[in-house]
Amino acid sequence: MEIKVVSEAEFDGLYGIIEESFPYEERRDREDERREIKRKEFNFCRLVSGKETVGIAAYWSLKKYIFLEHLAIKKSERGKGYGTVFLNKLGELSDKPIILEVEPPEKSEVARKRIGFYERNGYILNEKKDYEQPSYHGGKGVHLLLMSSAPMSEEETERATREIREICYKIH
Repeated sequence: MEIKVVSEAEFDGLYGIIEESFPYEERRDREDERREIKRKEFNFCRLVSGKETVGIAAYWSLKKYIFLEHLAIKKSERGKGYGTVFLNKLGELSDKPIILEVEPPEKSEVARKRIGFYERNGYILNEKKDYEQPSYHGGKGVHLLLMSSAPMSEEETERATREIREICYKIH
């Protein structure tokens, strides 16, 4: 299995994986996502098994962290260990800790399972409870929690949150 960078020509065929995996309020519109792939900090890639794309990841290379904005496995390929493979391969790309957002466990059974998946892969649920993902579409943000591949102090969490807001969400 390997990770491949998604070209603009491949983008439309793969964006559907994000649409089937994330609610509207937790993802960019197709054209907004397409614009982001032109930014140097942004990486949109796919996990390939044989010749088939089994999942995608959208992540940001920040100063001290990798911010994993989206990780999604095709519905037909879930439960086959591809998510774990993808996380491991992403971790090999950089020695920086990986940070990601998850829905609070009380929101749904899916949220609890997602948190459990990341915990089984060594991620830690951050103590910061007031984190809000800014809205991709204007209006109110979405209350989420942060997880990371390594423990983070309160100061590190605040610094990472500021950088995510400024670079990824363009909020200053």
